[in-house]
Amino acid sequence: MPTPDPASKFDNVVPSLVADIGIGAWHWDPADGSVTWDAAAEAVYGMEPGTFPGTFEGFMERVHPDDRADAVETISTVAATGGDYSIRHRVIRPNGDIRWVEGQGRVILDDAGQPAAGFGIVYDVTDRYTVELERSELIKKEAAARDELRYLIEASDTLTGTLNTERVTERLADLLVPQIGSACAIDVKLDTPIGWILTCAMTDQHDAPALKRGSPNSLINADRRLQGFTTSAGTNLETDLDRIPELPTAGARLRSIPLTSHGIEMGVVTVVLNESVDQATPNGDLLDAICSRAAMALAHAELYADRSRFISIFQSVDTREIPRIPGLEVGTHYRPATDLARLSGDLYDVFTLTDGSWLVAVGDVCGKGAVAAGHAELSRSALRAAALSNSDLLKTLTVLNDVLMGDPTRPMLTLGLLHISIDDGKLSIAAASAGHPPPLVATGDGWSELDTYGTMLGVTSTPTFEPSQIALEPGDVLALYSDGVTEARFGETFYGVDRLGQLIFDSRTAPASAIANDVGGAVDTWATGNPVDDVLALILKAET
Repeated sequence: MPTPDPASKFDNVVPSLVADIGIGAWHWDPADGSVTWDAAAEAVYGMEPGTFPGTFEGFMERVHPDDRADAVETISTVAATGGDYSIRHRVIRPNGDIRWVEGQGRVILDDAGQPAAGFGIVYDVTDRYTVELERSELIKKEAAARDELRYLIEASDTLTGTLNTERVTERLADLLVPQIGSACAIDVKLDTPIGWILTCAMTDQHDAPALKRGSPNSLINADRRLQGFTTSAGTNLETDLDRIPELPTAGARLRSIPLTSHGIEMGVVTVVLNESVDQATPNGDLLDAICSRAAMALAHAELYADRSRFISIFQSVDTREIPRIPGLEVGTHYRPATDLARLSGDLYDVFTLTDGSWLVAVGDVCGKGAVAAGHAELSRSALRAAALSNSDLLKTLTVLNDVLMGDPTRPMLTLGLLHISIDDGKLSIAAASAGHPPPLVATGDGWSELDTYGTMLGVTSTPTFEPSQIALEPGDVLALYSDGVTEARFGETFYGVDRLGQLIFDSRTAPASAIANDVGGAVDTWATGNPVDDVLALILKAET
């Protein structure tokens, strides 16, 4: 019995296995131009067995029209030069289905360099290509999301990097144009006499004329060139695009987004979108996110502006003009606990009474920051009203206490008062204290505390006060101060009354203003530049 040829078994088995896994085979005969497909190749292209016409044109009929040019170029090149090739393209099956196929082939040349034969395989890669395409799209979306997140972080830093409302709108315009839109208009309403800010930005493809908008009370118009486009800032609040003819709105894709923070609409942003921007995703969402952060930045800027206006109204004590008192030098040192807040619960005042005498006051409202500063200024106003009606220190303190006790939101207030008058050409000084540190007196013989005490104001309806009198000789110094001076800490050690008294005694020959500054400098040094409480010193020195 003859032995089977192993090669013949291989020739029979391999084509069957290849066909079973969906790989078709083809052969090209250059002599007559015929192309032969096996049944598996016909199946890849969705054809019934034996229905392939056997021509190159029949093959090209099945190739998707958008892929034919590339397929012809690849096959023509290898047919002329010989060698191997690989190609991926879409096919249109007879039932209309579109599939992705991949093929590898080889063209063999004869000794004359002409094609002698061609053969290869083809198989369906639709499922694999779909997975690759989905993966590629996911990678693109992930990269786009990272880019947007990075841009949004940078935008947040940019918008929150200023507490000026107009700068916020200009920075928002910088972020929107030209990255997201070719033009934008940002309307923001302000609670100020100006009333409105209108900021516009356009790319170089648009002419950007100055926007001449105005309110009945003001008209602000300023142009400036920013990174290739013009920004114009003016006054207006117009949400109707027909009223902003300078924007290139004809045929444009527009988005209008309200600037809302904490439920308050402060304005509106109108953007002429770039053609590449999808209004929904991804940059549409990015636009909403940027505008949301811009609204928060505007709210913070307005809060800062309100705070600044509050400071200018309620806390101008460090620039308050002090009237001249004949025969006395007056010096002050005043500093809130933090330079950032610039708000203090300490108060001082020097003013002339109706009878020509003077009242000097130094006080301290319990607490710190804006609330304490507001109470301090209200207390100062109430003190003036009480003192101007009479020049008696005890009556003034009693009236002020009654005012505070009648207010359910009243603060607790310590207060030191001096009533200064000139009798027969000589200074007469009466002192009273309501829970405040007693004044210090420095003479040529040393220093001491005045014996004057009393009840803190705003605590009880029946306060008690113990006034005292003092006579200053030429060169003598009288010092009023807040507890932030004596309670300044170096570690666990207070600066204390003894150090303050000795400092004033040692500095008594200097002008009153220099003594006050010496006190401030000593406290700052003692607290290593970081005082935890407001510091106030008021120095009176009898002229020599």
